[in-house]
Amino acid sequence: MGARFREYMAAQGTNRRRHGLAGANLATIPLEIEIQNVVTRDELPQLNDELLKQFNSEVKQWGTSVLQELRYNIPEMGIEGTELTDSLRTNFRKNAGGINRIGFSFRPHGVYIHKGVGRGYQMQGGVVVRTAKGEPKPQERYPKPWFNPVIEAFINDLNQIVGKYYATAVMNTVRIYIP
Repeated sequence: MGARFREYMAAQGTNRRRHGLAGANLATIPLEIEIQNVVTRDELPQLNDELLKQFNSEVKQWGTSVLQELRYNIPEMGIEGTELTDSLRTNFRKNAGGINRIGFSFRPHGVYIHKGVGRGYQMQGGVVVRTAKGEPKPQERYPKPWFNPVIEAFINDLNQIVGKYYATAVMNTVRIYIP
């Protein structure tokens, strides 16, 4: 376990054991949306192959649109360099032929930038606070929320896609946002 992960968890004001993350590193914390059915598998009407292909295609197009917007939003937020932009990826997982999880991955420092923490700055009570000892540096840190606003803007589109094909499905978006 690295110092970055400890710094990340300290910035949240939490500990990793309480969240079941003991031994994990920051790169493995999932940011994903899960499509769940509210009826049992036996009651779920199965999509035919053509509809399943259309559903998967529309979900992948949604993921591509979100990824493009995230890549556009990074420099717009004043985030310099291309490391974060180049590291952005979408991940799709299938169950029974249909996509049931959509995830986004990026370099761990994207979380610090989003929250405005790291190197002597932590999040306390929803505010970035300097915690390092010594003279403060002239350049203070401020949150640059580059991720969550884009997801919030696009989540209804994904909800409509899912609703069009699976009337009994819900989206679990608890793990998509940067806390």
